[in-house]
Amino acid sequence: MQISFFEESGGTQVRRALSGRAPPPAALTGLGMVLYRQGLLAEAADCLRRAAALRPDHAPTHDELGVVLHARGDTADALQHLCTAVALQPTLASAHFHLGNVLAEQ
Repeated sequence: MQISFFEESGGTQVRRALSGRAPPPAALTGLGMVLYRQGLLAEAADCLRRAAALRPDHAPTHDELGVVLHARGDTADALQHLCTAVALQPTLASAHFHLGNVLAEQ
């Protein structure tokens, strides 16, 4: 697996680029996933929640937020975001997969 420069630096470069201005939702989503892969779940959830608030119709952000929330043990919120992702974009296979995993663990 190849690790990007941003992952290696702990997202420091992305955080610096986003400081002091309203970041675009895509940047917040990307940073959220970098933080998730580094095990920084609270920070990842915060970035993804901000991204979802800025662009509530973006299914992949809800899908990724659901994954992070599930990893944090917040099953109820994870299910809510995963169901939102499926409702917004029924063809998003990853959302169905992640939703199935959470439901199977209950």
